[in-house]
Amino acid sequence: MTDESTDEPNELPPPSSPPDFSDTLAPIRATTNLEAVLLVDRTGNPVGVASADTVTPETLDALLALARRVIEQSPDLAALISKDETLFFDWEGRHAVCRVFEASKQPWLLTVLTPRQKPYKQALGKLVKALSSAIKKALPVPAQAKPAKRRSRK
Repeated sequence: MTDESTDEPNELPPPSSPPDFSDTLAPIRATTNLEAVLLVDRTGNPVGVASADTVTPETLDALLALARRVIEQSPDLAALISKDETLFFDWEGRHAVCRVFEASKQPWLLTVLTPRQKPYKQALGKLVKALSSAIKKALPVPAQAKPAKRRSRK
């Protein structure tokens, strides 16, 4: 009979999962014309989603595919920050809007679905502002160490 140790081998802790910003997205989405809102990081991983009850899982999958396609076409996502937004249309006339913004020194891609002929820019601005604040709280940028001053010899 072999003696089995009850000690488990040292395992690496699982990688920390990214924060979920759905709680930030949901209230703003609910008070605006936006049908769905999706936030992805620079690699295309979703880190927040909020949608109306009428939005199907297939529609959310299509928004995620669109966001990933934008990232694939522009590997330097930070370069898109100055472009304001990219606008697409679906067969029903709805707008899918992609906007890149920076928070905590990282680019983020916000993709929203809006009903046809409804204003969305103000809601998008509110979302970016709220998300920037939430991301900065969740993922603070480490302080840069100041270079040591050199003393001059006389």
